[in-house]
Amino acid sequence: MQRVRSDSTECVVNGYEGTTSHLEKVKNIYYTDMFPADITLRNSAKLSLEYGIPIRMDYFIPSFDGTVMLGFDKYQKLLIRFEDTIPILKMYNSGKEYIILTRNAIFIISDSIKAKSVKFEKGS
Repeated sequence: MQRVRSDSTECVVNGYEGTTSHLEKVKNIYYTDMFPADITLRNSAKLSLEYGIPIRMDYFIPSFDGTVMLGFDKYQKLLIRFEDTIPILKMYNSGKEYIILTRNAIFIISDSIKAKSVKFEKGS
């Protein structure tokens, strides 16, 4: 697949032709370059069909700029965005992305995501 970097890009989405006239950048990477690999999308679709849960892409671009992180402690892995914490059931490496399986959704994030150690307080 050829990547096009310009201020005006011809594109076809779901059979409709169009032009994007303004491409925003995050850390000198165009949004059009921020797209998961085909194999990642296929593997995510297989998991979605198997578990009957949707694929969420809203954490993909924030995983590049650091607003989404992985949190680890001795017993649990979490996907963290602002005040939201989502427990991770399984995590797969696919190309340059991670496929994260949670109870309610499948998330695709960049493998360059930041990770940090976190401590959880145990309730009584």
